[in-house]
Amino acid sequence: MKKKLVLLMTGLCLIVCMNAQLTTPVSITGASFTWQHQVSTGDGSYYLFDVTRNKPRFFIDGNTGNVGIGTTSSYGLLQVGNSISDTGSPTVRISTAAGGAGTVVDALHIDTQNSGNYDQGVAISLGLQNSYYGDYTSRIVHYGYSSNTRGSRLQLQTHSNNQGNWNSGILIDEKGNVGIGTLNPIGSFQVGNSISDTGSPTVRISAATGGSGTVVDALHIDTQNSGNYDQGVAISLGLENSVFGAYTSRIVHYGYSAGTVGSKLQLQTHSNTRGYWTTGILLDENGNVGIGTTDPGSYKLNVAGSIRADAIVCNTTGADFVFEPTYKLRPLAEVETFIKQNKHLPNVVPAAEMQTNGVSMGEMQAKLLEKVEELTLYSIEQDKKLQEEIKAKVEVKEKTNQQAKQITELQQKLSEQSKQIEQLKLLITQKLKP
Repeated sequence: MKKKLVLLMTGLCLIVCMNAQLTTPVSITGASFTWQHQVSTGDGSYYLFDVTRNKPRFFIDGNTGNVGIGTTSSYGLLQVGNSISDTGSPTVRISTAAGGAGTVVDALHIDTQNSGNYDQGVAISLGLQNSYYGDYTSRIVHYGYSSNTRGSRLQLQTHSNNQGNWNSGILIDEKGNVGIGTLNPIGSFQVGNSISDTGSPTVRISAATGGSGTVVDALHIDTQNSGNYDQGVAISLGLENSVFGAYTSRIVHYGYSAGTVGSKLQLQTHSNTRGYWTTGILLDENGNVGIGTTDPGSYKLNVAGSIRADAIVCNTTGADFVFEPTYKLRPLAEVETFIKQNKHLPNVVPAAEMQTNGVSMGEMQAKLLEKVEELTLYSIEQDKKLQEEIKAKVEVKEKTNQQAKQITELQQKLSEQSKQIEQLKLLITQKLKP
């Protein structure tokens, strides 16, 4: 296509040179067409016109050398298609006849942009920018730096509903950072504009910033290179800003340094003091979880603080082995001696160890149950002894009662015998009287 265009332009230029005196239209007629070409007496512009179809075919501006295809005027070095009073002076313009308001206009403009800090610019505009019909244009803009410097930016823009105002669109800056809705991406990828945000995140998605107490929607994916875990990435939700304070919560990944394997994941909120993060929830490289602590240790869940719950269920083995016939129950005298020497019950860890290492709830419940069951066995033994003592006392009482009864019976017999003796004495006395 490019070769054909070059040959066509070369041939037409030769025709112009050969017909330099064609100041009046010269017709070229075929079986089904009539074309006319001429050179303007005013500025030397060349025109080639299709008389049969009443359409311009080719034009060379005598003053600027601009070339037009399908138009009698050119607003750039090369214009393909007719247009109406379009603004600017594009290098290449390809357009169709413009419609009215709300009409889709097909056009391609390659234009220069020489403004701002990036003064070596080129824009590819898609659509029409016109003072009468408004702006229908979308464009791809290249910003080159000024002379003797290196670097460029590339931007994809749409036109707003206000004349002359362009949306920020999508921008790739000289560092390769990509911004959507911002001209100054802070990090490799930023969505939305922000104000004076700290840090240089890899990815930033933010909304317009509100005042104190305002909910700010934002997502920052940032690098954290501090502490022992220097290969870190943070996903921040919210805004950290020197003006409005810190509203940010974040999910932080800590990777180990080079040559090692492992990672930690932490969920944090920002405290009410600027620059301070709560410990939050941490998942370490062993899959252990810490709440309020960054070192869960060997515990699957380590909570630095109090816990409130409606119910807690712990797995435990129980203590039914105490009731097995083979279980040796310590004599109470032996238990008393152990307590005096150690200041705690047998098979129960001392208080100092509890304070240092904590207590396993399941294990402690089993130990407490073991002691309750031992107390039950002690109570049963004591009850057996008490029942034996009561039985013995009852037997003694029964014997005592029986002996008392026997004594009473003997006393009655003695009383009767005494009466009989008195009667004998009286009888003997009466008989002995003269």
